[in-house]
Amino acid sequence: MKREEMDVNEFIEKKLDQISAIGEWIGNYLGSFGRRTQKIIIGSIILLIFGIVAFIWAVAKGMFKKK
Repeated sequence: MKREEMDVNEFIEKKLDQISAIGEWIGNYLGSFGRRTQKIIIGSIILLIFGIVAFIWAVAKGMFKKK
């Protein structure tokens, strides 16, 4: 392989390792809570994401409204 291809592959592999490490840390962090607390935290995050998406959708809909 070329040097550039190896650099790209190494870069991708390092980033995937970082993402995996972050996911593992989050899993361990949530694991320290009780099951009920985990459900509340995850549910709150999902509701927050849906709220942000709904807000962006409403703003975009208002921006492109026909006059």
